Amino acid sequence: MKNICLFFSAFLFVLSNYICAQESPEALLIIKNSKKAYDKNFSKFLEENSVRITQAWPPCAYFAYVPKEKDEIIKKNGILIYREKINDWTSLGEYGDKAVLAANLWNKRFVQDPPKAPLPISLSVTKNKGEIQILSWNEVMKACGYKIQISKNKDFSEIYKQTALSSNSYLILPSFWPDGIYYWRVSALLCLNSGENRESGFSQISNFASPFKTKKENKRSPKNIKVFFSSDTLSWSDLKSPYYRVKISDADRGEVMEFFTDKNSYYTSDLLETGRKYIAEVETTDGFSGGYVYGPVEVKYSEK
Repeated sequence: MKNICLFFSAFLFVLSNYICAQESPEALLIIKNSKKAYDKNFSKFLEENSVRITQAWPPCAYFAYVPKEKDEIIKKNGILIYREKINDWTSLGEYGDKAVLAANLWNKRFVQDPPKAPLPISLSVTKNKGEIQILSWNEVMKACGYKIQISKNKDFSEIYKQTALSSNSYLILPSFWPDGIYYWRVSALLCLNSGENRESGFSQISNFASPFKTKKENKRSPKNIKVFFSSDTLSWSDLKSPYYRVKISDADRGEVMEFFTDKNSYYTSDLLETGRKYIAEVETTDGFSGGYVYGPVEVKYSEK
């Protein structure tokens, strides 16, 4: 009976911390001596060292938030602590099937979430409709968007263009690019299983050439244009233009996005903040000469 009471005491401690803890599991704990989990001082020891259990496979395995400065004292008390992927999780078999299960689930966290190291992205440059070029790259797992950087310098010491994109391509219209060689690279904006948003490292560098000495003159249109969101797609009046350049900005951060498209709509993915007001400008172009600029138009982003 005494052991049963101690077990439920430990279980209630685990359950209360599981419900209250808001942190993602930071470590896997394996208790070498299964009897320790039933010890009346076990929960006190964890509490004194700010250890918060988030998931449990009693008596030996636990996911927990553990301050890193407490690692040594945890180890000295007969508890194994893992913060990285366990390469040989089968070695935990001596602590029971539940410990092996917990280790296997722990390792899956590292399989599901992309690594922090730079992701390999294959870049390509193709031509469409004459001298209009398309920069494209392979889709990246868990990417909710991309960032492209373009520079006239191979070391990217000065950035000529940088913008967020929802798709894995970017149109290069000659009228917007003075003649010369340009270097470009891409990173992925990742939406992870944990709810965290993170930017990957940049890809390798590629280049493209703009051979035309263009002189683009824009005219501000006096006409009004309708710009609106439908779900998470930005749409605007069909101006019968071969191409559009659209700029989206806000008062606090300046320009947020700039993209080129041959349609009068663009899927913005998770790149804009719900409920926030933005300013949109739409420019028409055939890709080789200037057109008309419409706006600015205030538009509020809403997912639904």
